[in-house]
Amino acid sequence: MEVKFLFWNTNKKKINDATCHIASEKNVDLLFLAEYEDNPSDLLLQLNATRTMFHYITGIANNKIHLFSKFGPSLIRISHEERGLIIWELTLPNIFQWILCGIHSRSKLHSSPQEQFQDSMIYSQSIRRAENQLGHDSTIVFGDFNQNPFEQGLINAQAYNAVMSRTVAEKARRRFRNDSYPFFYNPSWSKFGDLTPGPPGSYYYSKGAVDEIYWNLFDQIIMRPNMIPKFRHSSMEYITETRQIKISKESGAPNAKHFSDHFPLYFEFDY
Repeated sequence: MEVKFLFWNTNKKKINDATCHIASEKNVDLLFLAEYEDNPSDLLLQLNATRTMFHYITGIANNKIHLFSKFGPSLIRISHEERGLIIWELTLPNIFQWILCGIHSRSKLHSSPQEQFQDSMIYSQSIRRAENQLGHDSTIVFGDFNQNPFEQGLINAQAYNAVMSRTVAEKARRRFRNDSYPFFYNPSWSKFGDLTPGPPGSYYYSKGAVDEIYWNLFDQIIMRPNMIPKFRHSSMEYITETRQIKISKESGAPNAKHFSDHFPLYFEFDY
């Protein structure tokens, strides 16, 4: 059996119809939306139009990420909230306990690399505290990091400490000076560039800079090593179209005019 995830930074657009198309086609179990400013009640009604399956899991004060879940409120509860980060624990009794961390970091347009790196350090510390409090590290972190996999907020030991190789990630810890840091595995690296089966990234941006890379991979998933065997690597994709709608432009970039400037991120875990 698998749990099916969908994350989408909706860029404040009216995307209820598109979201429902994707959720239905992929039979999504957990739907996470960032920069969502439509009416959650309307979306919930649309998701449950033919059969009641989804619950809207409300936060306490953080509305950066909205969660619609086929798992009821008794099975998924908020463990921690702060600006740009929500941590839930999903529990199926006698089956599994997972820590789910939804990220929506500050945009590059409104923050410096130093500020982004500092946020990554703060969020990673919050995740480690939650793991200690909950007594396990079956942890999945996903969302809009607003950084690429190669940037300091992702790779630095004192931040997420996320690596592209599962062999490296499965080592005990990274040691730096007198401290050691647990690894995250970041499969998102494998979705970067033209040799991937999908788009070259999840977000396209051109500002005319001398070092512009155009395609970015801001929407990512990272996980603790013990979740790697449960991750369905072949399931991970950036959705560009469904049977009913096309989310990309003819150029291949996200259709920001009608949908969002980010592609939705889809992935699955076994249990």
